[in-house]
Amino acid sequence: MTFDDFRREVRAELGDDLSGATPDSVREFVARWQQSSLGQSTRETPLRLDEPLGNYASIVRNFYRRVLDANADEAAIALWLATAEMLFNAVDDNPPPTNGDDPEE
Repeated sequence: MTFDDFRREVRAELGDDLSGATPDSVREFVARWQQSSLGQSTRETPLRLDEPLGNYASIVRNFYRRVLDANADEAAIALWLATAEMLFNAVDDNPPPTNGDDPEE
């Protein structure tokens, strides 16, 4: 798949301006994308991870090594999915308090 194809899927799912991107919708999109890219439409077949045993740093290094070895479209898609999942999971749906709206003041 090209990055242009991927971009169209993202925008169809999350909106042209990503206004539909919430922690839940991004998590669901990433999960569906990973499932379909693995060729598994259901969880009936166990997911086999080929990650070597090790600590988190070695898993991250392995991911980035594979990204460097991938073609540009595959690398861009993998990086978009990984960072979107990570950053949207860190998002709090509650906006920060502004100008005296802090309940702890």
